[in-house]
Amino acid sequence: MSDREIWVFAQHADGRPADPSLEALSAARKLADWQNGTVTAISLGPGARNLVAALGEHGADRVIVCDDTRLSGYAPEATVHLLADLVRGRAPLAILFGDAGLGNDLAARLAARLGCGFAPHCTSVEPAVELPSQPGFVVKRLAYNDKLQITLAGAQIITLQREAVEIKRAPRAPQVEEVALAIPTEAVRLQIGETLKADPRTIPLAQAEFIISGGNGVRNFAPLWALADRLGAAVGGSRVVCDDGRLPRERQIGESGTTVSPRCYLAFGISGASQHLRGMQDSKLIIVVNSDRHAPLMKLANLAVVADAEAVIRAMVERL
Repeated sequence: MSDREIWVFAQHADGRPADPSLEALSAARKLADWQNGTVTAISLGPGARNLVAALGEHGADRVIVCDDTRLSGYAPEATVHLLADLVRGRAPLAILFGDAGLGNDLAARLAARLGCGFAPHCTSVEPAVELPSQPGFVVKRLAYNDKLQITLAGAQIITLQREAVEIKRAPRAPQVEEVALAIPTEAVRLQIGETLKADPRTIPLAQAEFIISGGNGVRNFAPLWALADRLGAAVGGSRVVCDDGRLPRERQIGESGTTVSPRCYLAFGISGASQHLRGMQDSKLIIVVNSDRHAPLMKLANLAVVADAEAVIRAMVERL
């Protein structure tokens, strides 16, 4: 394989690159800078060319695009066919995917198709300074229920865990190369009939990106559910409200319930027992509404509001 070119598969939605792909792009840029290499982003499907500027803004030296409609949405057969042809012809050092549903799917399929090393759910991609006998880079990932970190060498296809790498700007004006998908239409067997958004009311709490949580300061949960529906959030709660039946047991958040790390955790009327804090402390943005300014959870908050939780919920529902 080429010892200086790193590729990144760029997932996109609503006209912009997905954050997991930008994280992979930042990791690739750092590794390429270390070895004086280049970064190529692969943008596929309708609207692929519209991503060029954003991918260049985050470190891509070159963007390969193919806007074939057969690559739209979830199209693993056609996508892997094109990627495999590109890799065989150009032999990059590595291909990075964001650790999202489509990225994990495509990465595993591509590794099987090419018969090359595959390292999923990695936390970092680094120069091989720890293993000088290995050229290029090594990856690190957690194992044994996240109790052990292992270092791997020799992987060529890699998925990076969500938010393991900080998204950074590295502006450049990328070259653009258009390629064609050379696969018979009849060879694409999978056809997507309809795509449905996940229902926040049924999505597992561990997978939710936005959680509204209620504690003992919320006596009536109906307005909280209404607020969650308006904001597209999942609903969780403290142990006490699950113990007394205000919420079902599977909605309990905490060390003795479900551990969560959403992008936003909005807590109403939760004081913050230690087991609850340990179950949500890795949330990226924590907003707390509580009438007790000295509640333990208030100290963990990025934004703390001293107010009656139910009054704030009602006001938000009325405004939304």
